[in-house]
Amino acid sequence: MDNKKTLQIDNERCVGCRKCENSCAMGAITIVNEHGYININLCINCGSCISVCHKYAIR
Repeated sequence: MDNKKTLQIDNERCVGCRKCENSCAMGAITIVNEHGYININLCINCGSCISVCHKYAIR
């Protein structure tokens, strides 16, 4: 059983700026209609998206 913690996007804070999507080397983040989605199968929890989010929407 894999207990890997995954990053999540708070869509109440997300404004769809695409900074996280553009920073993700794995292509794990997609912005659709100003809402962010993280593909947990692609995300490696590197945190690059957290560091670029000016709305603190990723945790």
